[in-house]
Amino acid sequence: MFYLTWALQIILAVKFLTSAFIHAFRQDKPTLQYGIQKMGAKSKPILAVISALLAIDAVFLILPRALGWDAMLTIYAAALGALLILGSIVFHLKCRETPKVWISAILLVLTIILAIILVNNSSY
Repeated sequence: MFYLTWALQIILAVKFLTSAFIHAFRQDKPTLQYGIQKMGAKSKPILAVISALLAIDAVFLILPRALGWDAMLTIYAAALGALLILGSIVFHLKCRETPKVWISAILLVLTIILAIILVNNSSY
């Protein structure tokens, strides 16, 4: 389980960091432009908050466990990640012309699995 949880944490952290980067700095992408236009003026501050939360979550998926901090921090990060992914599914269904939420659904399942494993082995 040790290697499985580390693999899940690294995969999710990389995905969250790439999503944070895209939502913060690549708003010129056509898929983001359509959603920004559809949501209006409130979309850019929302994207900034989402980017910050994703980046913070990615850090807290890795650092607490790597530095021997309280195990609950990683569990909270996994729970926050699941909530962010669930929110992304809702937003993408509303904002995209042709939403592809299957990737988000897979990430949601992986995040929930990680949280369950960590809760059951909270001492690492």
